[in-house]
Amino acid sequence: TKLPYDPFKDFAPITQVALSTIVFCVPANSPAKTMQDFIAEAKKGKFSYGSFGNATTSHLFGELIKKKAGFDMTHVPYRGAAPLTNDVIAGQVDGGFIDYTTAGPQVQGGKMRALAVGGEKRSPVLPDVPTMGELGFPGFEAEGWVGVFVPAATPAPIVKKLSDALSSIIKSPEVQEKIKATGLIPVGNSAE
Repeated sequence: TKLPYDPFKDFAPITQVALSTIVFCVPANSPAKTMQDFIAEAKKGKFSYGSFGNATTSHLFGELIKKKAGFDMTHVPYRGAAPLTNDVIAGQVDGGFIDYTTAGPQVQGGKMRALAVGGEKRSPVLPDVPTMGELGFPGFEAEGWVGVFVPAATPAPIVKKLSDALSSIIKSPEVQEKIKATGLIPVGNSAE
């Protein structure tokens, strides 16, 4: 509650490095093949969803889908995305919104099924998976991101030089491929 800095006043942005997609996953053996299937099944009985912690995007998206689709399911908070992923795979929870950097290897390996992604448009890492908005559920546009900042007092010419250099590096084909390999979506924009 008493940070030694103000995140809105004490930092100057340099560049956004990458975006992180959030994906709703179910166990591979789940009868739900689509988000509509999951919702229909959840409306029939007791279902649970996991999140990577209370008040995280994962938790809020779970509550949002319950409200928008008109059903109830029990929230199970975890201490991070990795234990949540393990329990989705094991069927300890019926599904959950998980960041793709954690869920991706398990989805690609066939241990979990991705039913929908957050974000304004389909994710390039999961181009065949519809967005929640496409499925008729707006409001799931939040995405995680990684950025570079410097102290707010950094002179403007240095901020610009760093921004130009890092953006150029991030946009290079080699770095783009390395970022994509982690499941993130490269950005490399300006300080503005």
